[in-house]
Amino acid sequence: MIGTALRSAVDQRVAAEILTRCARRHGVPGAQLAIHSGGVTVQAEFGECEYGTGRRVTPDTAFPVGSITKAVTATAVLALVADGDLELDEPAGCTVPDLPAAAAGITVRQLLSHTGGLPCGPAAEDVAGLSVPRYLAQACRPELMVQPPGKGFSYSNVGYVLLGRMIAAVTGMSWADAVSSMVLEPLGVTASMLGRPRAGRAVATGHSVHARTGRVRPVRQSLPAAEAAAGDLGLSAADLIALGRLHVDGGVPAVLPPEHAALMREVVPSAVPFGLARGWGLGMAVFGGQSPQWSGHDGNADGTGCYWRVDAGGSRIVPLTCNSSSGLATWG
Repeated sequence: MIGTALRSAVDQRVAAEILTRCARRHGVPGAQLAIHSGGVTVQAEFGECEYGTGRRVTPDTAFPVGSITKAVTATAVLALVADGDLELDEPAGCTVPDLPAAAAGITVRQLLSHTGGLPCGPAAEDVAGLSVPRYLAQACRPELMVQPPGKGFSYSNVGYVLLGRMIAAVTGMSWADAVSSMVLEPLGVTASMLGRPRAGRAVATGHSVHARTGRVRPVRQSLPAAEAAAGDLGLSAADLIALGRLHVDGGVPAVLPPEHAALMREVVPSAVPFGLARGWGLGMAVFGGQSPQWSGHDGNADGTGCYWRVDAGGSRIVPLTCNSSSGLATWG
């Protein structure tokens, strides 16, 4: 399994062999793997952007990375905190004054760590076509709150939609323009977005894979436009290496000061995500034991599975992108 086999030596041939073997074993039509260790990065690609088309996955192919988008949104928020434009313990209502009362008192810190008590999110068909303000008015109703803010972990797309609106309110830009100009472009990443594809860049199609029969079917992406800040990005494994550089070898201070990047990886005491990870920081999950301590995020869009891990202490970054519902089995 890739997640346990590739965290030692960096070898392009070995990486390609393992990626190919695992992808074939689990019926993944196309995938990318990158490994950064000791200042060296190797990359491997496998298969097709869409099953049966012959369009090969290249190093530049973008994969819908789902909730890994949240780590980019969190990076932008913490950059605004570093600049003094937001405060971690300031209530969201100070920046977004028209919020329902149930959400107005939730702090930036709680939103980042999924401890705000907000629900995961409404069904896509219930909020299709809604603006972000209308989405939040519907999703933040008091009767939908899971628990009081700060009392425990409750994974929430809604919370990151709210963070995206806060970014827009502070910067005067859309969430998409803000994260592009503040985070992605300074890292050398020109992302595709499901709602705004990058011209000329291939985007992998998600697939449903039936484990018993091996049947593979392409699926459409269905993310509501209002949830862009929680899951809209299309990135390659190479792009995720660039994002990981914020957390290794001194970071990229021009984008995010190292002390603020560290907050993304430090477990919030009340953020105990049973079964998902060991703990949660301000934008990243924490996995495994203390040494080495891997941080990162998983992302599942419609028919994709993507995984991003960073060992800040060991200066290692390992992302995997898969255009298949069997991506988790591939990651292992």
